[in-house]
Amino acid sequence: MSAWEYLGEIVLACLLTVLGFLIVGQNDLQARLCSLRGDLMIIVGIALGISATVWVGFFALLASEFGGWLRKRNETSPYAVALASPIFADLLGFLVLLFAGCSASSLLVRSTVIVLIYDLINVVTMIRNVIGLIALWETFEQSRRSS
Repeated sequence: MSAWEYLGEIVLACLLTVLGFLIVGQNDLQARLCSLRGDLMIIVGIALGISATVWVGFFALLASEFGGWLRKRNETSPYAVALASPIFADLLGFLVLLFAGCSASSLLVRSTVIVLIYDLINVVTMIRNVIGLIALWETFEQSRRSS
């Protein structure tokens, strides 16, 4: 992913946060965030575990013949970065929920919502990246069968 795509995820998270505050309202969103804080921490923690597992699995994949094919095509670094970024988003989401998830400060509530939406966007992006990796694997298998 390019820097513009990462920036686009942040802009999308900000826009969705503004939309959420316009639809639900600051006080209601803050109350819901406080009541769901524990559940959200569990969900973000699970996402963190899944993201880390996918990233480690990618490195295990690099030891295979398919991994060698990816290295020849210079696809390993972009995928390593793309699959690592959700780990940092999940970790950030977890820490924000832990330390500021039920704050009386409107700035902290807005920041928490932005980070959680950004985290969700990163999970979706990670799934898209895994699908892209599977498409490359299919190309690899087809090229291997034809030779």
